[in-house]
Amino acid sequence: MGSNVLRGIPVTRLLLGAVALAFALVGSPLLAPRANAELGACYSDPVVVLSNGVTLDLSATINDSESDISQVAYSIHAPAGISVNSITYTSGPLGPKEVFRLVSSGTSTTYRVATLVSTGTTVPVDASVDAVTANSATLVSMSGNSNQQIVVDVTP
Repeated sequence: MGSNVLRGIPVTRLLLGAVALAFALVGSPLLAPRANAELGACYSDPVVVLSNGVTLDLSATINDSESDISQVAYSIHAPAGISVNSITYTSGPLGPKEVFRLVSSGTSTTYRVATLVSTGTTVPVDASVDAVTANSATLVSMSGNSNQQIVVDVTP
């Protein structure tokens, strides 16, 4: 046999098989990075539906590992008479660490959301609120650090 055959299999076929295997492994879950707080930021993203039809999508991007985060607390100051119809907490490990409080006493149509991320070490946090109504959506973001309140005012 010629030098381009190895145990009855042409070398070009072996090379093609090796290349195909390499591409398959690169795209496989074995080598792909996991969506995990240890590799970057953690995300808290509860959605609050209010009695007046406003939906507040609260969000915190926390530059920390999930194990260092003890709590993500949201406090919403809303116009008087507003109550909560439903809250959908974040799925995954941060969901059970999210707490929520509504204070319905304001006189304006502005919602003030205070986000407090409690961590063992102080890390950067980006907090945002997306206020959605049947006719509009308004997104406002603020940056700060964990272990201090980050206040976002939004008017839908």
